[in-house]
Amino acid sequence: MKTLTQIFDSEKPLVMTDTGSSKVYLFLNGREVTVQEPQGEDGEPQEVTKYEYDVAEITPVSKSDADVLAAVKQQVQADIEAYDKSDAVNQFFLNGMPMWVPDADRTKLAKRMNTDEQDGKTVTKVIYNHVAFTLPIAAARQMLQKVESYATACFDKTNEHILTVLGMTDVAAVLGYDYRAGYPEAKPSAVINPVTEP
Repeated sequence: MKTLTQIFDSEKPLVMTDTGSSKVYLFLNGREVTVQEPQGEDGEPQEVTKYEYDVAEITPVSKSDADVLAAVKQQVQADIEAYDKSDAVNQFFLNGMPMWVPDADRTKLAKRMNTDEQDGKTVTKVIYNHVAFTLPIAAARQMLQKVESYATACFDKTNEHILTVLGMTDVAAVLGYDYRAGYPEAKPSAVINPVTEP
């Protein structure tokens, strides 16, 4: 959710619908901050407590509780899907190089390995980000299986988060939901010695 950090003189509610427009403001991650401001006739700075928030705006269909909740869910679902596509989730390491192979490309790689093996080859090529790796088929297939298993677990977790959010009935619960939790802690990693094709 796109936010802008702002400081206010007084505390704000989590959701502000009385905005004079069709927008609704969300005041997230509220915290007290101490700032120095000139006070009194002498202008000497004094410490003043203010309130800092990460402010987001949404434009629901209407400002009814149900429509505000639906708009917040839609935004959090978009955040979950963006997180699922980020390097925080979509990443593995081959010989220390971070990379990701989308589902369609994993299918193509598996087919290529099968074809190479049926042609009597013991090595296959994996090209990523303009870098070509010539790898033993058995090692490449094992790495691909690890990535597929990891991707499946991440896919399941992402959809679990989305279903959980869609089932919530409280704006505060939706906004406070930790959709980064529960993903596999370790990312697939392998050191495979490149080989020269025979």
